[in-house]
Amino acid sequence: AYYEIITNVMQQCLNLSNPACVESGLHGLGHLVFDLPDLTIPIIDKYLEDHQGLNNALVNYAKAARTGMIQ
Repeated sequence: AYYEIITNVMQQCLNLSNPACVESGLHGLGHLVFDLPDLTIPIIDKYLEDHQGLNNALVNYAKAARTGMIQ
């Protein structure tokens, strides 16, 4: 139950206007992707789908988070 709440907070970060907050949400999701792939990967995929025209840094970070390869 805690992970679902945490994931929800990170998902909300993806809708903020501050790129650092978005990156923070992606970072947290990237840490959970191995434990909760059915929950986290669709969130990241939807973020990429809904936010066309992102700068390359955020797109690359989202793709890395999707695979759990975050820094």
